[in-house]
Amino acid sequence: MIDPIVGYCIALGLAMLLLSSGVKKFRDLARFSAVLAAYRIVPARLESVFAIAVPCIEILLAAGLCVASRRRLSLAFAIVLLVCYGIAMAINLQRGRHALDCGCGTLRERQPIARWMLWRNGLLAAAAALALAPASSRPWQAVDGVTLACGLATAVLSYTAIGRLLGTRASDTRHLQGLR
Repeated sequence: MIDPIVGYCIALGLAMLLLSSGVKKFRDLARFSAVLAAYRIVPARLESVFAIAVPCIEILLAAGLCVASRRRLSLAFAIVLLVCYGIAMAINLQRGRHALDCGCGTLRERQPIARWMLWRNGLLAAAAALALAPASSRPWQAVDGVTLACGLATAVLSYTAIGRLLGTRASDTRHLQGLR
């Protein structure tokens, strides 16, 4: 059993991540379509369908994570989605396509795929699996709202900082390797 606040924090954190990701993809659908095509995972005739379906799925999952009656199903699908993203990146890393954009951000946030992203997606999927565990039935307390808000803030800041740190480090390493 986990504390209900842990489950809420994971679900709402994933909801924020998926909503942000889906909205970014819709804001620049042409760019996301190009990123999706570059992965060479989806058959060319289905790329336009997937380019619209993926952000729709992300936004629907984000909404489902915020509704108690849909949370467990949404967590399960979020795990599948994160694993699929990881598999797509792993396939392309194996192909030696390290400069391929991960598709995680906006045009200004272009970020090449890297092995650390596989770990990130694995940890996010594991967190979602943890949130599927039964929660204790303790009553909600006033301090739980503060705990939830601080937990979400910490998760968002940590996710952003780690992404920037590892993304910058990976870019610097590739740049330095090109100088040799």
